[in-house]
Amino acid sequence: MKTSLVVLTLTLSVLTCRQPSGPADCDCQSTNYSLLTEKTGVYNKGGVSTINAKTGQVDGFYTLSCNPDFIFGKTTDRDTILLTGRARSNCYKGESLIALTGLLELITVRKK
Repeated sequence: MKTSLVVLTLTLSVLTCRQPSGPADCDCQSTNYSLLTEKTGVYNKGGVSTINAKTGQVDGFYTLSCNPDFIFGKTTDRDTILLTGRARSNCYKGESLIALTGLLELITVRKK
């Protein structure tokens, strides 16, 4: 009986001392991002607006879901632009048959 009580007490104390897992550091509110500075991109105005930005030797596709209204009036569909923004990762962590885009919070944008 005493052994069962000790085991139960230890189990309960371990369960109550566990730290709750914090929120994932992804999506538009994350503190983790890559700063894109004066990168060349192509704006694609569609159902979900995207930018294809050349980052070094790699083309990156980003959705404008963090501040989508920022670009309105500054450019039109298929324009080549120079942009500065915060590229953030999406929260999907799993296998996918398609390449998943990052999220982009635009800071500045102008036609090239």
